[in-house]
Amino acid sequence: MRSPAWPALKTFAYQPKQIFDQPDSAKLKNRKVLNEAGSFLENGQFGLAVVAASTGMKGDSDKNRRLTEAQTMVVRDYLVQNFRLDDTRIKTIGLGKVKAAGDTGGVEITVYPHVAGSRKELARQVQNNSSR
Repeated sequence: MRSPAWPALKTFAYQPKQIFDQPDSAKLKNRKVLNEAGSFLENGQFGLAVVAASTGMKGDSDKNRRLTEAQTMVVRDYLVQNFRLDDTRIKTIGLGKVKAAGDTGGVEITVYPHVAGSRKELARQVQNNSSR
């Protein structure tokens, strides 16, 4: 996924084994590791946060895409349920197989600044860039 034209304020990166019960699972194991990102979102002014997940190149492409979509939703749900923030500003994208993700893949929460009048444009750009 290419980043939008706006530079990120901060990116939180995790290995799947840090967060999930199993690498091929969307069940949270260690919720506390997400608290730093949650606190940052709760305390800061941000325009958009994107939760993205990817797998390595092994396995079935459709299964990996569905897995990463589920993982991003679980992370988003945790953040929304445990921190005071505007849930309409947290988007998810399950990328499935990504060559650059290594063997295990990963989860990233990328936080973008608020740019006046640009939240919809930024969300559209993130979506368009992810499909390339």
